[in-house]
Amino acid sequence: VTLDVGRDLAVRSAVRTVLGGTIQRRGADGYSILLTVVDAETGADVITVTGTAADSNLVSAVQALARRVRRGLGEQRKAIEADRPLFEVTTPSLEAYRKYVVGIQLSTASRLPASNQALREAIALDTGFAAAYAALGMNYISMRSLDSAAVALRAALGRPGRLSDAERYRLAGDAAYALDGDLTAAVREYDLFLAAVGRSMGGRNNRGLFLSSLGRYEDALDDFSQAVADNTF
Repeated sequence: VTLDVGRDLAVRSAVRTVLGGTIQRRGADGYSILLTVVDAETGADVITVTGTAADSNLVSAVQALARRVRRGLGEQRKAIEADRPLFEVTTPSLEAYRKYVVGIQLSTASRLPASNQALREAIALDTGFAAAYAALGMNYISMRSLDSAAVALRAALGRPGRLSDAERYRLAGDAAYALDGDLTAAVREYDLFLAAVGRSMGGRNNRGLFLSSLGRYEDALDDFSQAVADNTF
């Protein structure tokens, strides 16, 4: 979304500030980076930091700038340095991440074989890319290729350090439902997922479907109603 739309959403959600920025190519192997925090209500700049990077260190450079932003917002240095680095959760390979983004875009367009090819190329560049394995597994579930889905999802879940807690819970829930037919385990994992992320229309909808299949219709209705509310501004 644009920064203006982000400000509008923040005001509606009682969030005080919004982070925006740009990454622009400079030359064949360089980038200029700008991160800015603005007051959601007034649009006034709160903090702005700039930097440069190359293809080889773009992710780590952005993360270093993000630390500067957070220090400027008054967060303690110890808390910042305790965070898991971004490249551990996603990938240190910019080219692998580009392939992953293409794979997600193709999946959203229902071009699943092409998406799988892009995701496999991402994994070839970073064999520990858990998010790419996860996306590949979900594609295979949609294609009803459950043996292939199981291999991909186990590969993702076998790399917990490369997934956020919320991603791990949701993926485990999807695997429990689609591969094992274990609705109770699927609900349990989605309980953890929704506790971690709060508002998630997809998460509420999925748990509602699982609860409905278990005959817990009132609980399912609560989730469906909240999913609608979370998608209404």
